[in-house]
Amino acid sequence: MIIYFFFFYFLIGVAEYFRISDDFKEKMQDDFPYHENWYLELCILGVSIIFGPVLLIMKIFLKTRNFLKRIWKKITLPYRFYVFRKKLEKMEQEPDDRKKAKMLFDAMREVVE
Repeated sequence: MIIYFFFFYFLIGVAEYFRISDDFKEKMQDDFPYHENWYLELCILGVSIIFGPVLLIMKIFLKTRNFLKRIWKKITLPYRFYVFRKKLEKMEQEPDDRKKAKMLFDAMREVVE
């Protein structure tokens, strides 16, 4: 079972190596002009195999988390407006102007967050 894992991990790393654009490889050659091209290619391949799958997993996790955050904000927006309206009604009954302003900005902050 572990052999399949390492084989799959290796395949993903090699796929990442081929996915890297030629522009990146040219930038590497420009940044390190005194190194041989085969040495730079070997370094890129090694880094792709070692870190490629891990970075892909992190990328999938972060994109999923951000997607779910945006969806949650869109779903809860009507409720946040309802709470905002209730706080505005409570604010109108307050006699102190400074406290009114503070309550207004607190309510607005809760809608934006």
